[in-house]
Amino acid sequence: MARKIPATRTLSELGYELLHDRVYKATWSSPDVEHFLYLAGGPRGISAGFGIRNPDAEAFAVREILKCFSDDTMARALQLEHDERSSCTMRFGFSLFDPFWSKSARSLSDPNLAVVIQEMVTQKLFPAIREVITVDKFLDLLIADNRPCHWAITNGAIRAGQIVALANKCGMPAAQIRATLEARERWIANGFLKSSPMRKNPSDYIDRIIADWPARAGTET
Repeated sequence: MARKIPATRTLSELGYELLHDRVYKATWSSPDVEHFLYLAGGPRGISAGFGIRNPDAEAFAVREILKCFSDDTMARALQLEHDERSSCTMRFGFSLFDPFWSKSARSLSDPNLAVVIQEMVTQKLFPAIREVITVDKFLDLLIADNRPCHWAITNGAIRAGQIVALANKCGMPAAQIRATLEARERWIANGFLKSSPMRKNPSDYIDRIIADWPARAGTET
């Protein structure tokens, strides 16, 4: 059993239950959009963040980018880090709200941690993401480039894959999906290594993932 920290009760009151190893899942999540909180501590202090995912979009986007990396380091890292229970590639640190937030609690055992987390969640996090529990709202969040979920914080190629999946779920026409992603090509290109052909021509990747989602969806029962 994962060791509880002083903030666990507070997080439960806020609607987050311990899932495993300092990962908390929102009880107010929906099957379409799951929300997580991640806490970690070490010699340099506390780090924490939140993640958002649609399970289908998450899996599709990761598989699509893995096709482009074969055996390179990034592909191996994605495979090793993936946990079906709680992995989110759309993950953002609390420091995006306040780079000095953790100064008020020095470790995971600090009794002040509960107060710090409560203030961060209620005052910063909930206003930004609490209403994102439907596919269309999650799609809007990923398309936009708003704080704290900026494109530059995420892997743009993976984000593009998730947008394709979510947009198809919402019935968005392929031409509109392509136009939406073309406006973000710079960020999508940055999701690839400099040696990747997709880095110089992200439009090929956009075409591929748009074509791949209907093919995948058509195989599901």
